[in-house]
Amino acid sequence: MKTPLRLRCFSVLVAWFVLASAPVLCAQNVQRWIHPGYGEPGAGQLDSPLFQDESQYPTALSQSDVFQFFSGDVANLGYLDNGSGRPGLAARIQIFKKYGTRIAIEGGGPNEQEGDAWNPTYPTKRYCELQPGICTPETLDDLARQSAEKTLWKMQPIYDAGGTVSYMAMEGAGIAAILENGFGPGKDGGAQFSLAQAIDTLVRYMQYVHNGCYGLPGRPEIKFGFNMAMPNVLYQGIPAINENGLDGLDFYDVLNTIVNTVKQNGETLWFIHSDSPYTYTFGYGYDYLGRLLALRDQARGLGLRYGAIFNTDCGGDVCYTDQTLSYIQQYRSRSPGDDPDDFIIESWYANPLRTFPESTEYTFMNLVKKVSDPNIPATFWGYDHRFSRQLDADIFDWQGYLAHNSDIANFVNQTFGNQQRFGAEWHWLNFGVNEGRRGSGRFSATYYLNTYSDIAAAYGSQNYAGAIDHYFYAGRNEGRQGTDPSCPESAWGCGY
Repeated sequence: MKTPLRLRCFSVLVAWFVLASAPVLCAQNVQRWIHPGYGEPGAGQLDSPLFQDESQYPTALSQSDVFQFFSGDVANLGYLDNGSGRPGLAARIQIFKKYGTRIAIEGGGPNEQEGDAWNPTYPTKRYCELQPGICTPETLDDLARQSAEKTLWKMQPIYDAGGTVSYMAMEGAGIAAILENGFGPGKDGGAQFSLAQAIDTLVRYMQYVHNGCYGLPGRPEIKFGFNMAMPNVLYQGIPAINENGLDGLDFYDVLNTIVNTVKQNGETLWFIHSDSPYTYTFGYGYDYLGRLLALRDQARGLGLRYGAIFNTDCGGDVCYTDQTLSYIQQYRSRSPGDDPDDFIIESWYANPLRTFPESTEYTFMNLVKKVSDPNIPATFWGYDHRFSRQLDADIFDWQGYLAHNSDIANFVNQTFGNQQRFGAEWHWLNFGVNEGRRGSGRFSATYYLNTYSDIAAAYGSQNYAGAIDHYFYAGRNEGRQGTDPSCPESAWGCGY
């Protein structure tokens, strides 16, 4: 029997609808991300036909929630060599749909890098190096709009193949490339903006991606977040390791400013992922792991999901695997019972060299198989990972959820303001599922359990999360009804 939804909060949540103050916002589901890298030709590069063979990585497909691409990789698959990678991409997306795997893009943001990572003869440059005339404070809207156009163009092959991008992890908090000196003193490619101007450009960029520009359709479904290379920035007085990123500003203060400004302008940031490989986290004199845990606490205080990227820059497949597993073990030992909200296994460029198959020791997918084993608790990648399933389009419609539940709509208005979708999803995941609330016109957990006695017997007559699991993985494919078929989708009170 499936275990009930587990709430993981820092404060006890009681009688939320009678509280005047906002509750502590914390995620209760671990979401599992994987991001394989370049690998060796034929054995794992992102254009490999092995991605189209489910037998190469069944554990990763069944146990992960999100597959992440670099934005440039999607463009390579979709546009290079007359689009030869598109059939393979389309086949992969159909596999992702089968398993409910969501797609994320790492990259994007104003002044994103251009170039082809697969072809060293085509060097990468930043947008402001290619078009410096639009990278001034007077033309920041042009930079935001043209950067958004490039992002939408790069993602288009996924949509052409029948997929959807759910998340975008912008590097450098979305602003590192457009501050006064870009990534630090003497670095090329910066737009020479102040912090306020950089955040203004970021907000405009997010709006253009959501609303569309230059004839390209907007993608309002994308949830923006950050991928922050923590070794590159000052944080709460602990210095950077590599370079003086963000112009030497303390990222603790910068993050507070960005999140609040974005929210005030009607946009939402959903997550922050710390990018701090093993050798940087444990190889220097400061407590860098403690710094990541402090970032986690700050992120949750701001209503963001916190994600940790587990990898290492150690060369070789054996070293990569061993150090990544050690990283997870040390993180979990330091923070017992409180995993990251997003648990990310990511390659380090071409390490590990081999991606497939999962049955072979020291491949990337074999590492995913290892961390998916609950019988090895020291490296197990989190608790119940129902986050994506419970937000599936058949199961949850955030606008309908608010429209048909006035008490929740009032709570979201008071607590989340203009972040309506964020608030609706937060309530649904933390309360609505376990209360047996209806999340969409297509599915009612109460109806499902009352109608199918075998499911109620297997999961429990009030195990609403279990009902969602069964319908997601099996029920709809078996032809079972999520609600009374005689009821129109708009009639939420019918077939409940």
